[in-house]
Amino acid sequence: MKSKKILASIITFALLASTIFTFNVNAEDIDFDNILPMPMPTVPAASHDEPEYAYIEGTVKDINDCVGADGEIIEGKQIISVVKDESEWTVIIDIGTYFITVGSTDRKAMSIGDSIRVFYNIKAPMLMIYPPQIKAEFAALNLDEKYFIMIDRFDENFLNSKNTFIINVEDTPEIIFEDGIKFEGKSEDLTNRKLVVIYSAATRSMPAKTTPEKIIVMYEKAVAPIYELNEEEKENIALDFESADIIFNGTAIESTKAFLTGDGVLMLPIRFIAERLGFEVTWISETQTVKMGRSLEFRIGEDEYNFSGHDPMSFGIAPVIKDERTYVPVDLFESMPFGKVIVNYYYTEGEIHVDIHIPAIYG
Repeated sequence: MKSKKILASIITFALLASTIFTFNVNAEDIDFDNILPMPMPTVPAASHDEPEYAYIEGTVKDINDCVGADGEIIEGKQIISVVKDESEWTVIIDIGTYFITVGSTDRKAMSIGDSIRVFYNIKAPMLMIYPPQIKAEFAALNLDEKYFIMIDRFDENFLNSKNTFIINVEDTPEIIFEDGIKFEGKSEDLTNRKLVVIYSAATRSMPAKTTPEKIIVMYEKAVAPIYELNEEEKENIALDFESADIIFNGTAIESTKAFLTGDGVLMLPIRFIAERLGFEVTWISETQTVKMGRSLEFRIGEDEYNFSGHDPMSFGIAPVIKDERTYVPVDLFESMPFGKVIVNYYYTEGEIHVDIHIPAIYG
């Protein structure tokens, strides 16, 4: 958790001062397992082995649950057989597989007989067995044959990494993040991002050009610039945060602010955030306890957050009262046990943008 706090501070500073300082990144010093999801519009994580995607397509012949060594079914993981003509593949589908949809191909439960395209990283190790076993990073069910899919990064001219394709972003009718949130940023924010591009026609030129039907922006991890802040810089950044407006899920929250701790932890006013997520917040003055819905409970000054049915959690920092409001670390929201909770935040031009999306609310 400590590395996440430090990274939050460094990423924030990079956003504030990227035009002033040049950062040197030493990839060997980066803990890639403990870094935050990439906020817009910072740079994606450096990779020694950037994925390169190929795909197979065919018909789903068989669907089986995946069973562990203990004989128990592994939840969220399936093994399917895909066939086309004389070819057959074994495909692993798990919770990390992203299902691509466009138009009328909205995802439904997978069934035998469905057509499927499976995209996999050709640089990843593959068992030398028959039929070939493929780990699906992306999949598309019953996609109309007129559609093509490209998964790549694009430069400032929106030329892909192989210099073979240019996409027209400005006229693309639908651009969303991977969780379905509409992308409302600037086109330049999409450069060097992993994009899923769905298109139906392209010119015969070299490079070919196309206006996509849909672009999906994948969430990634951010690189921690190597820079140690001095005390004056930390103080200035903290002051910037305390005066910044909070833009929560695209809407300004008036009359309240966030703040940044000395360790670079973003602290948010829990009542303002929780109520906008649909939770009721209760204050028990006798014990200085806060309850959020029926699930979360904690006490001021104690680094112990209790979710019903789960072990207490620690984030290395206790909730505090500041200006008569209760503040909690932003990591608290990402750790709520309500499915795949997505939390992203970044600072720009006097505003702290915080986006929190929960697939299911259990108040």
